[in-house]
Amino acid sequence: MSTSVGERGLTRWLWGPYSRTALYVALATFMIDQAHKWWMLLVYRIEEKGRVTITPFFDLVFVKNTGISYSLLDQSSYSWQVVLALFSVVVALALWIWLAAAGT
Repeated sequence: MSTSVGERGLTRWLWGPYSRTALYVALATFMIDQAHKWWMLLVYRIEEKGRVTITPFFDLVFVKNTGISYSLLDQSSYSWQVVLALFSVVVALALWIWLAAAGT
């Protein structure tokens, strides 16, 4: 079965030589991040320990941030949650397209 020129162009636009590696890196990053959060909350119980001093200039402290950096765009309202979700989808799509085109 042959594919049209338009389909091949779309495939090159969305899938490039680095796309598989990008998927593996994204999946590994997600899994490591979630495992670390799970371990800190359920095994190490950072919430109960308060401030944990690692070095004289580095402490671990449990803080719930309901927004992005410095609690900007607080997610306590549903509208900001939607805005942040849409923004993250747009950024992820732009990065994916850029990565797919990087090998051409």
